[in-house]
Amino acid sequence: AIIGGLLCANYILGNKLSIDYDILNMSVQLEGHPDNVSPAILGGIISGVVIKNEDFKYVKINPPKNLKAVVAIPNFYLSTETARNALPKEISFKDAVFNISRAALLTSALFSNRLDLLETASDDKLHQDYRAKFIPGLKDLFKQAKNAGAYSVTISGAGSSILALVKNDEKIIKKVSNVMKENFAKKKIDSEIMVLNIPSKGIIIK
Repeated sequence: AIIGGLLCANYILGNKLSIDYDILNMSVQLEGHPDNVSPAILGGIISGVVIKNEDFKYVKINPPKNLKAVVAIPNFYLSTETARNALPKEISFKDAVFNISRAALLTSALFSNRLDLLETASDDKLHQDYRAKFIPGLKDLFKQAKNAGAYSVTISGAGSSILALVKNDEKIIKKVSNVMKENFAKKKIDSEIMVLNIPSKGIIIK
């Protein structure tokens, strides 16, 4: 909504603002998190968004063509504030090293189309274990979706949606989708399943 409003206003005013700097900067100021707005604006997979001297440093990775996203959206609300408050104020050096190494592997795996590495690259010690208590059956869902053929399964953002990255194969997509929906159903939670492309292009006005 923030990006849409800014883009429409910019269009009405004659496109005086640049998309990849001005609109991006204003969106971050309004929304507060560059990792949320930058992919929506720029498209693709945005790695390592860093703000330095009021400038954005990032790398855009074109998504692998044979990669799909399966998202399970349970019908209960988990506020971002609640999910963030569950995180510890300090983390161990060991856990920091664990996640930094996975982040580096994730970027390399996407660049080189090594989708077989996504499971390991998406391992986490910084937030998912702390937030698992808010999403019933999360660990079982992760395990079963991976067994069904998903490359990786993670909490989407702060939750409560779950994101599985899968091969663009109808059988695998259907199997992973069914497993995710059935897992929530076992906990008497309805959910919506969405199968999504990862667009390489960002915002446009047609």
